[in-house]
Amino acid sequence: MMAWHRLHRCVRMLRSKSGRMIIMLVLTVVIAVAEIVYGLQARSQLLIADGLFSFAEGIALVGSLIALRYAKAERLHSKNTFGWARLEILAGLLQEVLLISL
Repeated sequence: MMAWHRLHRCVRMLRSKSGRMIIMLVLTVVIAVAEIVYGLQARSQLLIADGLFSFAEGIALVGSLIALRYAKAERLHSKNTFGWARLEILAGLLQEVLLISL
């Protein structure tokens, strides 16, 4: 019964945007660390550069997670009747500018 409860919780997490983004962030950081470590051992500048680029992607994902959290928030002020829903779009634009600039 306990395993079923854990499985149900994992499936529920995978259905949410933030859950999938957290999994993407963890995988991105793990791959970046592996590329940098192996690149240093093999003295490969290409692997080190790709690992650093993967870290930049991880930073962009953190920004998207923050934007997603604020976008879900209720409106806190009477001036912001739409809430923070447009923050996801602005964060996506900022993420693309960051990745293109690298």
